[in-house]
Amino acid sequence: MPSEKNIQIENFDPNAPEFFPSTCCEFLHVKSALYVASFIQLAFVFSLTLVYLILEQSQFINAVDVFRPGVGFVVIVNLAGIFCALTGVCLQRDLFISVQIMLLLGLVCLSDLFAFILVFTMAFGSRISLGNSLDAKSLVQSVLVNDQRWEYFLGPFWPYLLAIIFHMTACAMICFVAIYRRYRKFLTRKYAAISDSFTLRH
Repeated sequence: MPSEKNIQIENFDPNAPEFFPSTCCEFLHVKSALYVASFIQLAFVFSLTLVYLILEQSQFINAVDVFRPGVGFVVIVNLAGIFCALTGVCLQRDLFISVQIMLLLGLVCLSDLFAFILVFTMAFGSRISLGNSLDAKSLVQSVLVNDQRWEYFLGPFWPYLLAIIFHMTACAMICFVAIYRRYRKFLTRKYAAISDSFTLRH
């Protein structure tokens, strides 16, 4: 009668359905899905940088000294996460994957926080006084960005559209997190099977 360890080793199948994440419609193995997620994240970084430069040159942004370091921080965090993800899959190390997951979750919180601040400011910003006849809504619409250009480009509800974009970005990052967690589970199961096999032989 096979022992529990033998059963565990036999049950580990690297091509099991659970290692084909639903995020990719179960078409790609989790390892391939991780490469795709990293490529999409890299494309996002490039697109974010390009869009910000266009907005800055088109004078959509007033507070350049505020937004430029912020965008730079987001780009650096994304690049660090991509590096950790690719290093983790090449070396098959759980630590690097865990770092990427933490970075992505931090970006998710940051993106949703921006979405909440935009909606809250548009709804209640005029009631929050910041002194010198300046309220929170005026701070966003006049000091930080050029509200006239945004309104001409996206319409009168542009803050809410931006909030939706921030929230959808957070949702996309959650999908990436699901892929990385599934790959971490793949590594855990794989090394557990190898460890049990080594124990049985000795």
